Amino acid sequence: MRDLDAFLADHGIEVLDVTSGAASGTRRLILGRLGDPQPTHAVALANTAAAVDAVETESRHLEELHGRLGLVMRATIPSAVEQVRVTGLPAVVVTAVPGLRAVSDEQTRSGVRAEAGAVQAWLAQLWQETADDAEPVDLGRDVLHLLRSRSRRISGMADTLRAVDHAYARLSSFTVARTVSHGCLCRHHVFVHDGVVSGVDNWGASDLRGDPLRDLGHWVVRSTGRHLDQVMAARTPLNRSLRDFVIAGLAVWAIPQTSWRDVLLLAEAELAGKALQDGDYGAMELLTKVARAMPREK
Repeated sequence: MRDLDAFLADHGIEVLDVTSGAASGTRRLILGRLGDPQPTHAVALANTAAAVDAVETESRHLEELHGRLGLVMRATIPSAVEQVRVTGLPAVVVTAVPGLRAVSDEQTRSGVRAEAGAVQAWLAQLWQETADDAEPVDLGRDVLHLLRSRSRRISGMADTLRAVDHAYARLSSFTVARTVSHGCLCRHHVFVHDGVVSGVDNWGASDLRGDPLRDLGHWVVRSTGRHLDQVMAARTPLNRSLRDFVIAGLAVWAIPQTSWRDVLLLAEAELAGKALQDGDYGAMELLTKVARAMPREK
């Protein structure tokens, strides 16, 4: 396994930018020729030895995906090119997906509302091509215990936890096929051109047998940031389009459209749980606002 510098020299390219990776403890290097807005490669690398597994997992998952997906879907995901070393730790070089740019480059985005349809169509195709045996929905399951234990340090959390518990109880009564899940689907990693998804990068948090509702909910939650509570009210055209995005995904699995708020609450709960693990208790404030936006239970 050679160092990344040797790969760069062989291809006449350099590091254009550094971004965060989808998996905890990882980074992404954007490679290409200086002055060219179209990168040639990206590199998934670990910040610490503990994160090496995520880098190696990405390489394995991409290889398997290229064996499972059809030609059109394969064109939207990276291909693993070569394993290299960066500061003594294993890293993987992958091809740059269409649409990938260095952060410093000027990029024109069409907006969340315009991109939602393209992402929903891409997800539906991913689900169709990778569907496996059905199991109960597990969105939010693994974060429930963490929220209960950590939120004891925060006053007034009982109603929030109750809302999360009830949302999980309702959704987990349904079954969905296990599908490939990106694990960190968001506008930083998904690129849309002419109304279709051209590329999806950063597969370090992927799952080959994941819950499809995870990507569905996380794309909305990560796209709206601290305005998710407004989406729950669905009063504006943008917020209604995001509601409809979730409803369209639920329809694929024959889950009632009334469950759309449950999906978003549980997706936000998962992000809040991750923030808590990193010592960020501020994330619970948004989770509480989102829980308060849920309809009152009769």
